[in-house]
Amino acid sequence: MLDWLYRLQSEESDPELKALVFTEFVPTQEMLRRFLTERGFSVVCLNGSIDMEERKRVQEAFAGDVRILISTDVAAEGMITEPRGWKM
Repeated sequence: MLDWLYRLQSEESDPELKALVFTEFVPTQEMLRRFLTERGFSVVCLNGSIDMEERKRVQEAFAGDVRILISTDVAAEGMITEPRGWKM
């Protein structure tokens, strides 16, 4: 995953490139969050157990400075994924 992220950053000439990662399970999501955070990436998570207020905060954080959004498939249903001032 790191090689893929670094390659995309290089190909796009954009060190602040954003990524949306889907997982099936929350434990996998948490493992990826820890792994990426420990390596200096800013990460937020979205899953079906998050209430609407927190979901909005997560989406706003991703629209801002946060570079990686890790979401379960269920949580992403209905989420607007078209770019809004950032590359995906």
